[in-house]
Amino acid sequence: MRDALSLGFARSFQILSSLHVVSESVTHRVLHHQAALCFLFNVHGDLYLDLKERRLALASDEAALFAFAGAGTIALSYGNDAEFYLLQFRQGRPAEGVPRLHLEVPEHVTLRNSGRLKHLVRMFMEQARRDGVSPLVLHHLLVLMLCETARSSHRRSETQAHEDGLENMASHVDAYIAAHYHEPIGTPDIAAELRYNPDYLERAYRSDRHMSIREAIHERRIREARAQLLLQRALGVAQVAALCGYPDAGYFRRVFKRATSMTPHGYRALNASDHHGEGVALQAQ
Repeated sequence: MRDALSLGFARSFQILSSLHVVSESVTHRVLHHQAALCFLFNVHGDLYLDLKERRLALASDEAALFAFAGAGTIALSYGNDAEFYLLQFRQGRPAEGVPRLHLEVPEHVTLRNSGRLKHLVRMFMEQARRDGVSPLVLHHLLVLMLCETARSSHRRSETQAHEDGLENMASHVDAYIAAHYHEPIGTPDIAAELRYNPDYLERAYRSDRHMSIREAIHERRIREARAQLLLQRALGVAQVAALCGYPDAGYFRRVFKRATSMTPHGYRALNASDHHGEGVALQAQ
């Protein structure tokens, strides 16, 4: 599963099933799912899902959205005081030439206004029970539910960022880059890990560090590359590039020259012996 799913609204969602469980003696269920999306809203109690990839726990006033590529089962376990809703739906394919609007919905989020979402879910359930209800009505209610879930994520992000302070938040970004610079990372990956809105995180980081997150990633990678070029003389430039997060050696050479005004080979030759200590210092930073 991913940290967020991107949903398109060019065509109506197809509702497959809906379930409301409240205060029952049964404390576990096995549900069958299709190749579809599942939206789960836990109103009260502790709820556990055993999925193919992992075990997901939801506390009161939390929601989750997850996707399945094929048919299978979902194992649910909960207390006898639990109350939750589960909906399965499928996205329609967009028609040719129709603009596709997207919404990023978090995989797992604590709701800021669970009462509003509960009201929308109840309206959805009431409409779903009616004979001859328009699929478009159910689609619109589901969209409102997903928007409320996404809104909770953005509010948390910006509130948390304000509480943390820009410098502290930028430090978290720097720490993540230092630990993962050798991996294929970008702003969306860091934002998902730190649970911030990507656009807000980018603006806040630039405000405090006076550079973009992408520039910070390159700066860290080039710093490490300079150290490795001097410390690992048996390695070729392509190998050093791969160690520092650049699988494309040609791209690495261009970025390195732009940052240092030298090629990797030229930098290594110029610092052949008397700057070995500098390489050690660079790696330690």
